[in-house]
Amino acid sequence: MFDRSHVLLVDTAGNKLLSQIDPGCDRCLESCHVESELTLSCGKPGARRRGRLESEKMGVSFLCSPEADDIRSSKRFRAKLSLLHATLPMAIDVRDSARATGRKEANRIVHNLRTLSGRVSLEIYSLANQESLTTDAQSQLSVLKGNIAENQEETASALLRLLKNSQAMSNEFAVLERLDPQRTNDIKPWWHQIHKVVKNSTSLFFQDLQQKSIRITQSSCNYEVLIDYETFSAGFYYILENACKYSAHSSSISVSFEIASSGALVLSLYMNSLEVKHNEAEKIFDEGYSGEVARARTLNGKGLGMFLARELFQINGLSVRFYPGVATGNGFKEMAYAQNTLEIVFPKAIVRFAGGSRNGR
Repeated sequence: MFDRSHVLLVDTAGNKLLSQIDPGCDRCLESCHVESELTLSCGKPGARRRGRLESEKMGVSFLCSPEADDIRSSKRFRAKLSLLHATLPMAIDVRDSARATGRKEANRIVHNLRTLSGRVSLEIYSLANQESLTTDAQSQLSVLKGNIAENQEETASALLRLLKNSQAMSNEFAVLERLDPQRTNDIKPWWHQIHKVVKNSTSLFFQDLQQKSIRITQSSCNYEVLIDYETFSAGFYYILENACKYSAHSSSISVSFEIASSGALVLSLYMNSLEVKHNEAEKIFDEGYSGEVARARTLNGKGLGMFLARELFQINGLSVRFYPGVATGNGFKEMAYAQNTLEIVFPKAIVRFAGGSRNGR
């Protein structure tokens, strides 16, 4: 209906909500103060009909049409302009919703990056206090060298924690960039040995798992998968972060691979972690949702980790499922653990054998 017309929607503050006009046409439209009039001097060849409708609470709608029927019939043109003006509330809602979503996402990322940046600083200051590093350049080096020499084990631990925090910061940027629909063309899948990709991720959590006396094992796998390394690694990071957070002390996490009858490759995590009710198996992947037992023990976060993991996996054409196990009978409902399973499925089309045994284990 408006394909050849010039359209301009403006809110009460003068912000453009929709602009379908040629350069310079905005001044012509804004000089119109009636609902319908013919013009021969707009700079475009031939006659055109233009008009304006204004609402004190919503804004202004401008329309300029070269259609012969609109030029002949002012009534027809005013009907089209009224229809256009009726879309103003929807245009404002869409704009405000997009802004709110953008602010929410930006606030989350800024908060997480600030938190991670603070952790990085604390790790440095755990090796040398801030005051000792503020004298001069030479003393900075001397203090750090001396403290590193005297505390080699703590330095090594601090460096590993710094590496993990660095990866966490990288994940935030991956989420910001890769989950933007306009950036999907930037994703370039390559063939990767899935065993190495997973090992690179699990190694970031060795220190955290050791603190909880959790043992993690990983079987071998001789298959390659066609994935975007950055987004898959970020998604798997969130999975491991949840596994580490919710697994029982002195338990174990097992990572294994298996080729299904369909030819798909299934990556499985087996863990003794907080109970998830059977009716929550899908809900835990919803944005903002935390499990009942996690909430009862006040261990719930913002309910984003599993949601972001699924979103990042879907970019790679993968699916992820959670299979709740039977709760252990420890007599404390709010502290129940279960042998839970999480599966990530790589479709057959993006899996290829890379050598060695074909059983995938």
